Amino acid sequence: MSAAKPKGFFHRFKVPLIALKILLSFALFAFVVAKVSPRNVLGTLRLADPILLTLSAAVFLVSSLVGSWLWGRLLRAQGVPIPYRKAASYYFVGLFFNNFLPSNIGGDIARISDASKHAHHVSPVFSATLMERLIGVLAIGLLAVVASVTVLEKLNLYAIYASIWIIFLFAVGLFASVFHRGVLMAFEAPFRWLKMHRVERAIARILDDLHGFKDQRDALLAAFLASMVVQVSRIYVHYLVGMALGVRISLSYYFLFVPVLAALVYLAARYVGASKEEIKRAEAPSAP
Repeated sequence: MSAAKPKGFFHRFKVPLIALKILLSFALFAFVVAKVSPRNVLGTLRLADPILLTLSAAVFLVSSLVGSWLWGRLLRAQGVPIPYRKAASYYFVGLFFNNFLPSNIGGDIARISDASKHAHHVSPVFSATLMERLIGVLAIGLLAVVASVTVLEKLNLYAIYASIWIIFLFAVGLFASVFHRGVLMAFEAPFRWLKMHRVERAIARILDDLHGFKDQRDALLAAFLASMVVQVSRIYVHYLVGMALGVRISLSYYFLFVPVLAALVYLAARYVGASKEEIKRAEAPSAP
């Protein structure tokens, strides 16, 4: 009989963490509403077009279903045999936390924790989630680059244009590094120098899994196309909500500014530094 899989941080403190996240979300929402005046918020919501709001919700639902398929496809490419129904349920749980927390890390931890039940190690789940985020930044950056070209003559926001290209080229560089294991080794070097061998081995396992995507070109292409659908749909959600609230501006502006903000959030949440808890769980094998 195989040993039971040790419970990670998220499993041990799942209920308190969820309660804390809910309280934090309500506190942040109350703070924002108080700053902009509850009467003005309620007045604006009463005048919102219910048809456009319903349509935006439907578009968001479809984009999330496509996003859950994308994530499941990358998981299967990493050898994690997860049914679409399960992938979708885990994805929506993570999506809830991502939308009600200041960053995306909380939702990703929930997804990784749940999907790891279908894998022998957490590292392929972590690497698939990391790749999903990276492809998302790549797709967002491409959309922003295209949008910046279309409005270049209308807006003289050269700092914005420069940041768009920096984000896009940075995402391209990170994506290209996946195909070169020697380049990825640079991420292990600091921990090797600091004699943090356990962390180094955990990162090496994740990077090995990421490098394995070089033989999954079909999965990467399908994921990129699906990510483009997701990102375009999410931009249309913002546009429809704006229309419902009486905001009448060109759709091209949404394609310019929404990708920039989303890409910055993705990069801050994902590439500034991985959670130590995620790295520790990536190191611990699951029960076979």
